[in-house]
Amino acid sequence: MSIEPSGSRFEGQIRRLMASTWSWGGRANRAGRDALSRGRCVDAVELACMEAEADPANHTVGAGGFPDASGRVSLDAAIMERPDRHGAVACVRRTVHPIRLARAVMEKSNCRLLVGTDADDFAQELGWASDLNLSEKAKRAYQDFRAGRASFPLANLEEQYEKLKVDEPSTHDTIGVIAWTQGGMAAGTSTSGLAFKRPGRVGDSPIVGAGFYCDPQVGACVCTGRGELLLGVCAAHLAVESMRRGERPTDSARHVIERLADTHELGPDDQAAVLVVASSGECGSASVMKGYTTSMLWEDTSGAWHERRAEANFVLRPEVYCAE
Repeated sequence: MSIEPSGSRFEGQIRRLMASTWSWGGRANRAGRDALSRGRCVDAVELACMEAEADPANHTVGAGGFPDASGRVSLDAAIMERPDRHGAVACVRRTVHPIRLARAVMEKSNCRLLVGTDADDFAQELGWASDLNLSEKAKRAYQDFRAGRASFPLANLEEQYEKLKVDEPSTHDTIGVIAWTQGGMAAGTSTSGLAFKRPGRVGDSPIVGAGFYCDPQVGACVCTGRGELLLGVCAAHLAVESMRRGERPTDSARHVIERLADTHELGPDDQAAVLVVASSGECGSASVMKGYTTSMLWEDTSGAWHERRAEANFVLRPEVYCAE
């Protein structure tokens, strides 16, 4: 099942829409539904991401996230309503809900991005508890990782996945959420990043224009997958600007993936995907490999709510499958 590449059946027939990356985006969408029903897109995005962050079974986002090579979990998140209104945090180690902190950066500071200890300190200034600890599953995964790492130096860590037998494609699935109504839209991301990554590594998710972008006059995009690829082409901004030039959402998503292939030497395990929603409510997505899915929740003009899960409209390597 896939979203139509053009002339989306949703267009002109919906009041509100939430679209999120991956299958577990369905639960995230439902968490944001009440806020979306009131037309509060930023609230909907925040609540959706918070649902994923609070899930201890999700090892790529939030409290259940797998740690970096030092055994410490670090989180990134971002939220955006329009070009002059966005906030992000990166390498947060003590704050359970980085999406909430990213929103605070947007609304309660004159900054756009806070990182590391100073971002956590900002959360404490706001009176938020700091109780981010590794889940039991994450602890066991780290112990297994350490047992297999032998004497590899940290400097070479990210080149050793094959030797370490780490399932690399399953370790970097960002939750990306776009909320849309006929009066506005918002986008957000949250991730714990690449499992067992080099400490301090930050991918695309909290970087405006790379992992997320929203201009309600045109549309929004969120990304998931190998952050270094998406950073290299400013993926989310490229998708939105492609729509500004007249491309449909699926065409703009395909544009991004093809640009990745043109500018990078893609490895056999390099997965990346982009989710795009136009200001009209039309959706589109594209990925490097099969396996990516979009979760959608929408209200039609009669007031009925519907859910749907869809494969990417365009897949660069349809013969290769990358499991969630």
